[in-house]
Amino acid sequence: MNIAFLSLWSCPLTPIGVGSSGGMSIYILNFARELAKLDVKVDIYTHSHKKQKHEIISLHKNLRIIHLSNTKLDFAHNKYDILYSHYYLSGLAGLKISAKTKIPLFHTYHTLAKMKEIYAGIKDEKRFVQELEIVKKTKIIIASNELEKQDLQKFYNVPPSKIFIVQPGVNHHLFKKRNLQIARKRLDLPPDKKIILFIGRIDPLKGIKLLIDSFILLHHINPALLNKCLLLLIGGDKNNPAIWQSKDMNRINKLLNDHNFNSSVRFIGAKSHSSLPYYYAAANVVSIPSSYESFGLVALEAMACAKIVVATSVGGLRYLIKNGETGFLFDKGNKEKLAYLLNMLLCDNRYSYIGENAYQFSQKFSWNKQAKKLFMLFKKYS
Repeated sequence: MNIAFLSLWSCPLTPIGVGSSGGMSIYILNFARELAKLDVKVDIYTHSHKKQKHEIISLHKNLRIIHLSNTKLDFAHNKYDILYSHYYLSGLAGLKISAKTKIPLFHTYHTLAKMKEIYAGIKDEKRFVQELEIVKKTKIIIASNELEKQDLQKFYNVPPSKIFIVQPGVNHHLFKKRNLQIARKRLDLPPDKKIILFIGRIDPLKGIKLLIDSFILLHHINPALLNKCLLLLIGGDKNNPAIWQSKDMNRINKLLNDHNFNSSVRFIGAKSHSSLPYYYAAANVVSIPSSYESFGLVALEAMACAKIVVATSVGGLRYLIKNGETGFLFDKGNKEKLAYLLNMLLCDNRYSYIGENAYQFSQKFSWNKQAKKLFMLFKKYS
């Protein structure tokens, strides 16, 4: 079987947290790798993110990443059984290719315009119409969980027979329990501080301002924590001044200056995916204050490392985290509740069992198992 993945929004090889690279890149690369191990030939088409005109990178005997210098996708010399597009921009390209070549198109949205409107107040009518067009002409839509399937049925009128759930996974060889102090020594982090970790793009949707507001409020709730906590934020290209000099970042920097918290909050830029397990291990708590997450791979990775996650009760995070059992949820925008939960978890060791519950829950999620499910779906409907 030969499959073409379309990933025109971001290249899966771009470091996570740089530009538009995030959970979708992890999803695409891991599923492609696992399918390749099943003797499926996979080509991932993506935009060039360097100055090369057209570069093909071989990651496995059955897996290639093909960088394109423009948006034209010419499949004349490659024969594929299936097109699998990711995100609506790739879906639009996939519709044109499928119409021309008659290759069946499978699609995963990753995020939906209607859900961003509902959860984050960001309305994009043009994109919504385009997503509806993809619904009409795509053979199969692959959702990440039951909530996404329900959203597609309710807001996009997708027939249930057209939607199949294939959950993302986690690499348990990489993301696993590790010693906190050993991880901190490896990363040169203070051995005695309470560390709150954030991993994600530097994007208003990710709730960074809310997290910092809560971090400051935390010290008003519990002054004993002053100078004893560190908020560590991973994400963003350190060499891109447009990110760090944006209006949002200027507001955040002013907030930190006004409250004298510069030394307690560190933006350390994007890190390689292989280094993230050590940052998870070094943290006491992982916070995901996003306005919207379709699934929440950061949550799943943290849980696989036996870490307690405190997240907004939105999207896929509501599915992954059982409040008070495998983590904690708070209502979107509620900085007081987030500060309260952080204080509770940093100061009360009785909740350490939540991390173990999260670890046990994460064992259900495997890229290998889900790739086999995806492969069977491709075989049945190609």
